[in-house]
Amino acid sequence: MVVTQARLPDGAPLVVPNNTTFQQLQHVDTQQAAIDSAMQEGQQLATAEDHLVCVKIQGIPVAMEVNVSNIRSALGLPDYSLRPQFKEPPYSRNVEFNFNWIK
Repeated sequence: MVVTQARLPDGAPLVVPNNTTFQQLQHVDTQQAAIDSAMQEGQQLATAEDHLVCVKIQGIPVAMEVNVSNIRSALGLPDYSLRPQFKEPPYSRNVEFNFNWIK
């Protein structure tokens, strides 16, 4: 982009090239923005004050809203989530290698 801009005459408007490299970079940017927003939503959910919890009282399940910060302070835990957000492992094919040809 800098090389492209340097070759333009003075005062010419900057135009983003429409080649495959820039299309790939724009796609990567949109994916990164989606990942960032998902991480932010997950963090907001993890730091929410009240969560719906199912508790059994005398054998009967009861749904209750529980203040998470009160539970954390009672247990002596920090005010942030201790478990990292789940990341799905990257896709990998099972590749079988034939070692019979090696002598």
